[in-house]
Amino acid sequence: MTEDRAPAISADGLRFAYALPRGDTVLALDGVSFSITAGEHVALLGPNGSGKSTLFRVLCGLLAPAAGSVSLLGMAPVRARHALGVVFQQPALDPHLTIRENLGLEAGLHGLRGARAAAAIDGRLGALGLREIAGRRTRGLSGGQQRRADLARALLHDPRVLLLDEATVGLDPAARTGFLDALETERRRRDVTILSATHLVDEADRADRVLLMDTGRIVCDGAPAALRAGLGARRVVVPDTGFVPPAHETPSWCRVGGGWTRSFDPADQDTVLRLLLERGAPFSVAPPTLADVFMARTGRALDGEPTA
Repeated sequence: MTEDRAPAISADGLRFAYALPRGDTVLALDGVSFSITAGEHVALLGPNGSGKSTLFRVLCGLLAPAAGSVSLLGMAPVRARHALGVVFQQPALDPHLTIRENLGLEAGLHGLRGARAAAAIDGRLGALGLREIAGRRTRGLSGGQQRRADLARALLHDPRVLLLDEATVGLDPAARTGFLDALETERRRRDVTILSATHLVDEADRADRVLLMDTGRIVCDGAPAALRAGLGARRVVVPDTGFVPPAHETPSWCRVGGGWTRSFDPADQDTVLRLLLERGAPFSVAPPTLADVFMARTGRALDGEPTA
């Protein structure tokens, strides 16, 4: 993506708090700022409760921030809805209607009528491999079929910006891969800007950039490969078997789930692995992942409790 292209999505200092009983509040967004260039695919990676869904509701115009500003294609979210497609955590389909009937309803909402609507529906059914099952009620579809139908709904009016909030939850690996491949095909075909919220590192790895989010803040922003490279060439994990690193090396190790982990570069490999072999400790070695980056930046696991 070129540096001089105008931002398709821009957020500056967003804050939002939910009201709780007895007058208490919980802060869901705490000064969130970022900018996404037109045509980029950016993944928002963070654990449940990190603020991803709240951020998406603000971007869609469903929630008004308590502070800060947001724009889509240079407009307020409510004025940019004609150019926005959204895939929510649960499919936004009427289970009693067929796929084609659902798309017909969506076409009407966007002002598509007659031959224009029919052409748009047929095009999306074909592009997403749904033409053969277009007459089936959506309540009888598999998870993967429902997700592709929901993507067809979101793309029916050729949006310039697409927001996906945990859109692959519940899909098996094959269905998830098919959904993500269809998404990437659409992006290449029309240069669509995509912001996808996920807690799965392999999905985030497919994006141009990753925003790591935790407790309502963006804690890291960069290309997946660059973020991983910042941790070193390799990551070693030692399970909870009584191993304790030497005192002089303790700052290099991180306690995780009862075990230990640390990153190292090729120059340190012999020292690190010799220590483990001498101690007789079981271990595994692999390149660092985005989950390791999240751990290093926050002290928290993507799918667990805070760690020391």
